[in-house]
Amino acid sequence: MLVAKTAGWKRTIAADYLANTYTSTSTINTILATSTSLKVSRVGIIATRCPTCGSVAVYVGATKVGTISLRAATTTSRASIVLPTLPAARSGIVKITVTTKGKLVRIDGALIA
Repeated sequence: MLVAKTAGWKRTIAADYLANTYTSTSTINTILATSTSLKVSRVGIIATRCPTCGSVAVYVGATKVGTISLRAATTTSRASIVLPTLPAARSGIVKITVTTKGKLVRIDGALIA
């Protein structure tokens, strides 16, 4: 489970989302993270994609394992976006850091394997 590690995130109740909630922000450098260290070989997110959405960087421990753009050409939709499998499993806190200022980032869940 991801928890807000920095201020600026808002949890919203909505029936069509996992656990009936999503978490959103438009503040750069805000972080969602796992509460414990995990051994990870693959990571992704379930998030809203839209024409004005931002992007996030994904870290395992201190290592950046990828960047995910949530920008979509024309429509707003929810998508599962999974980064490529890591060459070797890594251990650490999984962090999702917002890399854009003033653009919506709405996260429904994390995919961690």
